[in-house]
Amino acid sequence: MRNKWGLLSYFMHNREYFLKELQQIRELGFDGAMIIDPQKFSLSLSEIRKGFKDSGLSLLQIHSDYSNMADPDAGKRRKAVDWYKSRVEYALELEAEELLLHVGGQNMFFMTEEEMKEAARRNIECLREIVKGAKGTGLEISLENGGGVEVKGKYLKEILRRVKGTPLESRIKEKGVESEFRFGTKPDHLVEVVKAVREDYPNIGICLDVRNAFDDGVDLERAIFEMGEYIISVHMHEGHSLLPGRGLVEWDRVMKAFKKIGYEGTFIIEVVGWQEQVEAMLNNVALIMNYNLLDAKKAKNLLEEFGRGGKIN
Repeated sequence: MRNKWGLLSYFMHNREYFLKELQQIRELGFDGAMIIDPQKFSLSLSEIRKGFKDSGLSLLQIHSDYSNMADPDAGKRRKAVDWYKSRVEYALELEAEELLLHVGGQNMFFMTEEEMKEAARRNIECLREIVKGAKGTGLEISLENGGGVEVKGKYLKEILRRVKGTPLESRIKEKGVESEFRFGTKPDHLVEVVKAVREDYPNIGICLDVRNAFDDGVDLERAIFEMGEYIISVHMHEGHSLLPGRGLVEWDRVMKAFKKIGYEGTFIIEVVGWQEQVEAMLNNVALIMNYNLLDAKKAKNLLEEFGRGGKIN
């Protein structure tokens, strides 16, 4: 079975460019695209759905914004649940294959193992409520590993209050809240939550964001083996939204690890401005084909299209 292969669509603010972009993604031979939370942009759900239908592409994933399911305030957790439930509704209306959610606790600070367990419990409780709206459908729901969620506002003030007068105070002021103190940055955090919620909803899994894991100092090969069967999608990019192979990630080792676990899910290149960067990706076309991400015909389409300098005008 060949993995599905997709790109991030980022022209959601302009109907004409959005439709051209989808068509070009299709012409290049990709299976589909990922979109950012549709309610952030001006296009209607019907326009988005029609765009995908007309292009023949699959809506591989909707990447929702962050809402904190681990907030200590029960009322705010309730708001997070309601917010994510509305995203489930959007995903079903758009006939998306997958809806990505952010595990709660990424913008918080957990000093003890007991606090980490409480974060897991809150996430599980919220997710069991959220997935009810997707039962009986084929919608996959994924949790993305930590990274990219800024700790600010009341959370940062509370964190600094807790560590005032300790060595952690200056460390946090200098470096921010490091991954070891946040929930959702380690493979076992995600596995614990997903494993529990699968009892209610088998179609929940993990979206492994390679850049986030690398930035958080996670051993990527070990993480892939630990998360194994729970991984249903992968975001392929590097720091500063660079394409795979243009940063510090050892992609050969990463892809071999996916091959060893028999990964059959989706790979999405999550870079902004991919039209200007896909040509550079062709330098890694051997890596793509070696690991059965893109078949020979699609690789040929890429080479021919960008040999003509194909771009959205």
